[in-house]
Amino acid sequence: MIYLDHNATTPVLPEVREAMLPFLTEEFGNPSSSHALGTRARAAVDRAREQVAGLLGSNECPTCPTRFSEWLRDHADELGAQYRSELQRHYR
Repeated sequence: MIYLDHNATTPVLPEVREAMLPFLTEEFGNPSSSHALGTRARAAVDRAREQVAGLLGSNECPTCPTRFSEWLRDHADELGAQYRSELQRHYR
């Protein structure tokens, strides 16, 4: 089946599912709580944010979807230039 409505939902890569599975089944604590489950959830959220920042080539880590969209808006030109440069280097 070819699924075209990715605005409604998007398939999750197997490695993403594998990374998230513990937090959907066992480690489902509130990351804002101070108990053990919450502390582990907060550590996982922080690691994920660091990974996203690294993928974006930034030391700055967006903290929530609204701030992320603001950050992306502020850095879109720079990221676009980097992407174009990578494409040009790759396809020369």
